[in-house]
Amino acid sequence: MLASEIIFPASPNWYISHVADALPDGTLAIATNQAVTVVDAATRHVRGICSLRGRVTGVALGRGILCACSSDRGVHAFDLATLQQTGSHKDHHAEPCAVVLAPQLCITGDKRGTICLWPSPGVGPAKGMERLVPQREGVVCLAVSGETPDGIRLAAGYSSGTVVVICLEARSVLCNFRHRSPLHSLSWVPGSSGRCLASACQDQSVQLWKLSAERSGEAGQDPETAESELISEAAGHGPSREDASRLWTCVCAFPDGLILFSGPRGELFSWESSRQKPQRAALVHTRPIFGIRCVGSEHALTAGMDRFVVLWSVSKGAPPQMKWRLCSLGGHVTALRTDSANLACIGCGDNSIRFVDLMHREHRQHCWVVWKGLRTAATSLACLPGRGVWAYGLQDGSFGAIAANSADGPGPVETLCSRNHPGAVTSVCWLKLSPQVNGDTAPTADTPVLESDVVEGAEASTASKKGAGKGKKVDERRKGLVEVDCRPLLQGFALVSVSAGHIMVTPIASGKVSSVSSPLGLLPLSGASPQPSVAASWSLPDQDVLVAAATHKAREDSLEINSIQLFEPEPSGVAGVLRCVAALPAEGLEGGVTTMSLWPSIGPAGTCCRVLCGTGKGSLAVFCIPWPPPDV
Repeated sequence: MLASEIIFPASPNWYISHVADALPDGTLAIATNQAVTVVDAATRHVRGICSLRGRVTGVALGRGILCACSSDRGVHAFDLATLQQTGSHKDHHAEPCAVVLAPQLCITGDKRGTICLWPSPGVGPAKGMERLVPQREGVVCLAVSGETPDGIRLAAGYSSGTVVVICLEARSVLCNFRHRSPLHSLSWVPGSSGRCLASACQDQSVQLWKLSAERSGEAGQDPETAESELISEAAGHGPSREDASRLWTCVCAFPDGLILFSGPRGELFSWESSRQKPQRAALVHTRPIFGIRCVGSEHALTAGMDRFVVLWSVSKGAPPQMKWRLCSLGGHVTALRTDSANLACIGCGDNSIRFVDLMHREHRQHCWVVWKGLRTAATSLACLPGRGVWAYGLQDGSFGAIAANSADGPGPVETLCSRNHPGAVTSVCWLKLSPQVNGDTAPTADTPVLESDVVEGAEASTASKKGAGKGKKVDERRKGLVEVDCRPLLQGFALVSVSAGHIMVTPIASGKVSSVSSPLGLLPLSGASPQPSVAASWSLPDQDVLVAAATHKAREDSLEINSIQLFEPEPSGVAGVLRCVAALPAEGLEGGVTTMSLWPSIGPAGTCCRVLCGTGKGSLAVFCIPWPPPDV
C-alpha cells in the first residue's frame, strides 16, 4: 500500500455545532463532507480519514475513541489508534446533529429532540440504548460537564433557544432556561463543578449562565435556577439584517474564566471576567466560524466557512495568536496541474483556484486561495513554463490568466477573453507566436519590479487615493508586476482555449489594449465538418505548433472518424493568425477523442511527437507525428 505524503482534506462542514473536536494531546478531528479527518496538531499532519456514507453532522473525541453522527441517521464509533470502525447504530428516527462523549457513554441528539445514550460505544453491538426527550424540538448542540457532586451534567441546546440541563446519573432535568434567539453553541466552564455554562446564539449574543449551587426544599423537588451575565450583546445593526439562517456564533470556555467566541465575519474574541471588554485576535478567518474547541489549556482549534482550520495559542491577558493554518478543498476537484517544479494548481467546485507550494520550507500543505473574479468552477488549467503564469478555463466558457510564484503566491485574476465559449472550457494551452521570444531573458512572475516598470495606470490609481502617503506608492510597486498586470509576461504568446466544438485563439495584447479572441477554423475530413475537442502545444526549437484533435461525422447515423490537425503561426507575422499545415486522419480509434497528451522527442530519425488520444468509448491510441508533417 502506498502511503500519502500530503493530504488536503475536504472543507469542514458548515452550519453544525460539532464540526470539530480535540484532545489535550493534540489529536484533532474535523467533519469534512462525508468523512472525519484526523490531524496531529503538533505536526499539522493528516493522520487519516474515516469515511462515512452520509454527510457528517458531528464529531466527538474521547480516550482511544472517535464518534461521529451522519445524515443517514447513523452514529459510528472508531478506534482512534487504527481509525477502524468498531461499532454503529441507527436508533435515531431523524438526522442526528449533535454528539458528545461521557465516560462509557456516547450521547447524540437529533432534529426531533430525541437524545440517545449509547453505553460502551464501539464495544460490540449497540445494546442497552436509552432515549430521553426533554423537549420536542430539534437539538442543535450538546455539552458534557466534568464531575460534579451529583454526577456528570449534560446541557442540551435547542433550535428555539431553550437549554435543558440534565443529570446523567439520575436521568432527570435539573433546570431549563431560554434565550431570545436560536441556540448555536454551549460550553461548560472547566473547574466550575457544572455551575457555569457559556452559550452563543444566532443573534450573536454570548452569555455566561451561573446555576444555583443549592436547591430549596427537599432534594429533587425544585429545579435549579440560572442567572446570566452578558459577554457580548446581540447585534442591532449590520449583520443582523442579513438572512438569519446565514449567521453563526460559537463559544468555548477555558479554565480560569477565559472564554473564546466568534463574530459574524470570522472574528475571534477572548473574554475574561477581569476585563469587561473582549479582546479581538488578528483577523485570520474571513467568513463565519462554526466550531471552537480547546486543545489542552493553552491552544484552541477553529474551523470556518472560509475552509481553513486554524490552531491558536491562547493565554490570559492577551488576544489569541495564530499558530498554524491548514488549508482544505472546497467542493470536488475540477482541474489539477503542476508546473513540473514546486507549484500545483487546483481548481475546486466552490469556484476557487488553490495554489500549493509542494516544497514549502515550513509546511507542504501551505496554499493560497484565489476566488475573486472567478464566476464558476475551473474546468481546465495550464502553466506557461518559465514565466510563472497559469491559464484557466471556467465552466461558464470564460478564460484568463493568473501569475503566481512560490514566494508571494498568486496575483489577481486577469480575464483575457473578449468573447466567451458557448459551453465549458475543456482545455487551455499556451502557444508561442514569435520565435524571437526567449524564455531565459523574458520577465517572469519572480522578476523584481523597478519603479520605472510600473504601468502608468497603477501610478495614477495610487496617486488618486486620498490620504496616500509618499511611501505607499513605492510599497505597492514592490509587490511585483504580477499584482499589477500579468500581460507583460505574456508578450509573444497566445492563449488557446477549447470547448465542445470551438477553439479560440487569444493573442496577448500589450498595455491596456484588450486582447481579441478569434475562432480557429479546422479542415473537414472526407467531406465531414470538424468538431474540435482538445488541443495542446508542441514546443519545437524554433517555434510552437498547435496540435488539435477533432471528430468528424457526415450524418447522425454515420460512424465517427477522428483527425489530428497541426497549426503554426502565420509567417506574415500577423498576431494570432494560425495556418493549418496538416490534417491527418487518426485511425484505430472507436468514438470521438475526448483527451490528449503529447510526448515530444528528438532522436536520430529527427523531431517527432507521440500523441496519446483517448476516446469517449474507452479506446486509446498512440500516434507518432514527425516534423515536418507528411503531406496527406
